[in-house]
Amino acid sequence: MYDAWAAYDDTADPFFLGRSVGGFSCTFDPVGIRRHNPKEAQEEAASYAAYRILKHRFANSPLSALKVQQYNDLMNHLGLDTTLVSTDYLSGSPAALGNYIAECIIDFGLQDGSK
Repeated sequence: MYDAWAAYDDTADPFFLGRSVGGFSCTFDPVGIRRHNPKEAQEEAASYAAYRILKHRFANSPLSALKVQQYNDLMNHLGLDTTLVSTDYLSGSPAALGNYIAECIIDFGLQDGSK
């Protein structure tokens, strides 16, 4: 969520986006992402990042179907479309940026050896 906030802030530096962490790189080009109201964009990007990470992290846990339904219900309550899966954040979509952040964090977790 920090990176979603930092991406739309003029002075903050993201932790994953555009950096290498533990030998893992998450490329990032901030061109075009500031077309939205920053606060709304931060909230939307953070919501999608959290949603995707939670769905991935708890996919095989007990009661996972119930949890996914709860995540879906919250996204619907927020007026966010869970079928938006694009990671093309250069399109200017905060949802795509959130999905991209989640993809980077998930990929980082899959390769870091911690299982």
